[in-house]
Amino acid sequence: MDVFRLAFAALTFIFSFAKADELTITEITLRHSETGAPVENPVYRAGETVFLDFHVTGFKVSGEDSDVDLNWAVEVRDPSKRPVAEPRMGEVKVQLAPQDKHWTPKVNYSVLLPPVPEPGAYTVSIQLEDKLGKTNTKAERTFEVKAPKLPNLSELGVANFRFLRSERDEIGLGEGEVYHPGDTVWAHFDIAGYKFNAKNGYEVHYSVELKDAQGKVVFTQADAATDAEESAPYPKHYTSGMFTIELHKGVPTGEYTLVILLTDGVGKQTAESAHAFRVEP
Repeated sequence: MDVFRLAFAALTFIFSFAKADELTITEITLRHSETGAPVENPVYRAGETVFLDFHVTGFKVSGEDSDVDLNWAVEVRDPSKRPVAEPRMGEVKVQLAPQDKHWTPKVNYSVLLPPVPEPGAYTVSIQLEDKLGKTNTKAERTFEVKAPKLPNLSELGVANFRFLRSERDEIGLGEGEVYHPGDTVWAHFDIAGYKFNAKNGYEVHYSVELKDAQGKVVFTQADAATDAEESAPYPKHYTSGMFTIELHKGVPTGEYTLVILLTDGVGKQTAESAHAFRVEP
């Protein structure tokens, strides 16, 4: 029995030693700034920069010149597996001095999150090649992105429409709410369901009409706003709009309907969205 235990211990030691010599990506660290402290479970938000670094062990060192020759690539994907940015690639080519026998390469990486990201768990994929050792390895790390839920529209349309009392109103009003002569009608909404070109470009236009209870157009603003990009590394899932209508003192009381007319320049779609409110003394 003792002989068996001794042999098993020796086998375990040999196996552990062999694993230590394998090409390995280690110490994958996420930060909120380039020199910030490591964060174990970081949460990022739209437009923030994700900072990441990692070390490499088990790489081959050439005999005579003590050369190290590594290639790496890093890519970040959102919860739907869409790349956030173009993959970034680099290399580690150094010549080690005798005092560097315990040195391990460190790779720094950063990526800017899009202004309209999908919320959820994002995945960092790291690919590593040791050109001298003719070996490859890979590793992953995840982080969380907090963002509003994306509108679920398969076709061009308006989502999350809200009447507001003022620009700073964060609560909003429901459909059919009451305004008074002299008030300013604020409206905020998101536009989604438009199509993208091959480079994630889009083109959205909207106009505004105000109709009275009989359906007569009493106010119109053609080409109220346009939002467009020819290309982008990541699709802008929705764009937001806001506008105001001044109710003059003599505006007749009754029900009014605000109509938003949408045009998708890439997908050649049109749509409209109607929202009612009342004017009372």
